[in-house]
Amino acid sequence: MFQARRDLREQAAGRGELSASTAARRTTKKPLWRRILPKVADLLFVLPCLGLVGFFIILPVCTVIFRSVYNWNPGSASPFTGLSNYEVLNHSSVFHQILGNEFFYLLGIPLWTLLPIVVAVLLYERVPAAGVFRTIFFIPAVISPALLGILFLSFLGLSGPLDTILREVGLGSLARDWLNSSLLVKPSIIVLMAWASFGTGVVIFSAALSGVDPALFEAAVLDGASWLQRLRYIVLPSLRSVIEIWVVLQVVNVFTGMFGWIFVLTAGGPSYASSTLDYDIYTNAIVNGNFGLAAAESVYLLVIVVLLIGGLILLFRTDFLARAATWVRGKGTRMIRVRLRSTREELAWTTGADRDWSRELPLPPLRWALRTYGRRMKTYESKSRSWSRTRLAVLVAALVPFVYPFAFLISMALKTPRAWAQDQTGFSAHLTTVNLASAWSGANLGRATLNSLLAVIVGSVVCTCVAAGGAYWFLRHWNRVSQALLGILICFWVLPYVVFIIPLFVTLARLGLINNLWILGLLYAASYIPFGIYLVHAYLRNAAIAEVVEAARVDGANSFGVFRRIVVPLSKPVLGTLAALTFVWCWGDLIGALVILQDPGHWTVTVAASALVGRYGMQTQTGAAAALIGIVPVIAVFLFAQKAIVRGITAGVGK
Repeated sequence: MFQARRDLREQAAGRGELSASTAARRTTKKPLWRRILPKVADLLFVLPCLGLVGFFIILPVCTVIFRSVYNWNPGSASPFTGLSNYEVLNHSSVFHQILGNEFFYLLGIPLWTLLPIVVAVLLYERVPAAGVFRTIFFIPAVISPALLGILFLSFLGLSGPLDTILREVGLGSLARDWLNSSLLVKPSIIVLMAWASFGTGVVIFSAALSGVDPALFEAAVLDGASWLQRLRYIVLPSLRSVIEIWVVLQVVNVFTGMFGWIFVLTAGGPSYASSTLDYDIYTNAIVNGNFGLAAAESVYLLVIVVLLIGGLILLFRTDFLARAATWVRGKGTRMIRVRLRSTREELAWTTGADRDWSRELPLPPLRWALRTYGRRMKTYESKSRSWSRTRLAVLVAALVPFVYPFAFLISMALKTPRAWAQDQTGFSAHLTTVNLASAWSGANLGRATLNSLLAVIVGSVVCTCVAAGGAYWFLRHWNRVSQALLGILICFWVLPYVVFIIPLFVTLARLGLINNLWILGLLYAASYIPFGIYLVHAYLRNAAIAEVVEAARVDGANSFGVFRRIVVPLSKPVLGTLAALTFVWCWGDLIGALVILQDPGHWTVTVAASALVGRYGMQTQTGAAAALIGIVPVIAVFLFAQKAIVRGITAGVGK
């Protein structure tokens, strides 16, 4: 409609048929205020984004860098000390051990990457109810690591279900106190993180596989390639760009997403064997009150993350890995690349041909493949439409580690104390709600649930609205400057949370805004606004809404009218996705609420449940009941908005 009106106006202008009033209006110079006012109004779409990110992230980051050279004591004199804080860290054996822990956790990246790829390929090759498998695998990804940590405290204990099962199957010599052993605690946490991130990887790689040409798999099957060969020569090269992004995200997660695990599972122990930089920064600042040392450690963390991410991006962009692999293989290595389509065209080979073309081919693998081509072509259609019982059995077995822990949590929370003492691994008919009532009253979970709802709803609504306005501004002003600005904003999304939360706490305390759930909600919004702008902006550009917006502007509509009548209605799917993602992520936050909310009466569910475990002991049915209460709302939101959440997680994959 808008395009048609614009074409008519251009035709009329070309024929000189514009009215005198229209011509006069176009030639008359507008007053200064009428020319400036639209530009000022246009900035209103991006100013809330810049204001929130600037106050809650950029200003605290600048503060922590500045204060790292001071003996920072909020509320009292803070003398300049130069590089003394950095020297203390450089000569600290504890700091060196924590750095070693961080780089040890990076060893889990191959495991966190390969397992989801393998399962994504199994699901891609046609199994019944593939969506059900993906949903079950994805459930741990939407639950807070702190609440999952409460589950695995009992599960991995010395007399927990894992050790009990090992003893029952005759492997009692392998039973260990997994979380209290300095040798086993880090590998145990790596496995737990693999379990928690597994579903996200499966969803992302499944979405990427949907964009791979099925003819590649068809040709490989007809050529006799094994499953491992298809994985190595088709899947991995086709998913290379997605794998690179996944590796970068996992590196970021090691330095930014482990606080909940460490806080609940080990508290950094035993003897700092599992501690991470973000947990140590929190301990130095909030627990010990050594803000200057925490600021210097935050700068170290910031520099490490920037160098690692920059190095990985440079590594992937320069194809260093591909050249290194070629060098390792050597010049004498023969790689057979079977191109079935071109071979068929060159040889004009058919199943009914009298000439045996396979005898004239020099390569045995290709000769064998073409010799069996007729038999494979007859059965390929039926195979591609059926499902493999072996693949199905493997996937069903893979569900056990994802179903049993939650079943164990429910059983632990609902069993009577006597039934729990008799059997901790199995299920019982003797159930009770006493543990739920005890957790509800002991941790004040009713009030904590309302607190979480208030903060999370404020964060979701503000993030969605501000991200929509910011994405619209970037859509209208898409140039080199705005592209650079958007890139800078995205960098703040992967910034370690603890780097800006400590100086922000000091600023809010000075302003008297501690224990304020509205401020916590704004902090949540500011943390996810960069991702929200990227998500909405990518949707608007991919949906070709830019042409509609430009046509409306030519038709005389103002910026707010275009935003309200065109952009918002057309963006409802992606805005719903962003709201659901923000809700799930904010509900599981621990460190933000733990730092900002010092009063137990203002605690959120995650903080209250985590504190309850420390108050009543490590292995407790009351703690399991508190974790169950905290998990139920986020699971309900996930099941209700499952498609929207998955759509947001896989946004841009394969494009």
